[in-house]
Amino acid sequence: MRTLINSTTSAHSSLTMEGKSAEVKTDPQARSTSIFATKEYLTMFLSYCDHCLKVLVCGKDIIFNCDQCPNNFCICNQCLSLMPNQHPSMHTFSKGTSPSELLQRAHDLEHFDVICDRCRRHNFNGIRHHCEQCQSNYDLCEKCIDTIHKHHTFKIMPNSFLHAHNNSMLAKRTLDAIAKNTDTQNLTWRDPITGWTKSDAENMIQQAQKEQEAYITQLQNISEHELGDAKKAQETQQELHRFTMDGLNVQLSLLNDKVLYLPRR
Repeated sequence: MRTLINSTTSAHSSLTMEGKSAEVKTDPQARSTSIFATKEYLTMFLSYCDHCLKVLVCGKDIIFNCDQCPNNFCICNQCLSLMPNQHPSMHTFSKGTSPSELLQRAHDLEHFDVICDRCRRHNFNGIRHHCEQCQSNYDLCEKCIDTIHKHHTFKIMPNSFLHAHNNSMLAKRTLDAIAKNTDTQNLTWRDPITGWTKSDAENMIQQAQKEQEAYITQLQNISEHELGDAKKAQETQQELHRFTMDGLNVQLSLLNDKVLYLPRR
């Protein structure tokens, strides 16, 4: 099973779906490189149009979701006008989550067990830049990338949850392409965008699910630990406050005693 495909892909690949020709469009960067090397794949959530199978970038492309379909049926802006004839006429479509929120969700994902080698921030979020020359792991967060270590080149390392999500989406798209196209039913057919066969896609979905579950488990463990630390800090603060108040009461008591026993004239 391959997670990275080095072969180049064309910008437009023709697929035959139910007797009609449809184009599967990739990001313009895919003209000269694999989709797995694009910044969109590495830093943003991906989806795809359930009608034309175009790869969509959440936060950049306009995506419409069916309000009635239970399986999150979504389409691109170009296919919206085709839905009255291609989808149940009683169904309605609405825009998905706002682009800014989708971009923020991707940005907020943390890189667990990774430390920025400049600011020493642990589990930082945002883009992770990994040095390609250093023998040991050398990483910089997006705030530090332009401030140090400029003599080496860096590559973007995707967040593990984002990586699993995008692989899962691309794998499901491959299976949908096979299901819709009679010319792709043989086991050796490869998706022109990912290079995956049907078996590759099925294995990728299983692997992605495990990676997402591992990320969620780690997130829950960290949240529980931080919650415990916060509770401990609150208890410590309350204890310090009690000691402070006790000390203040003692001082007031001593002061009262001094006032009480001052010699009278």
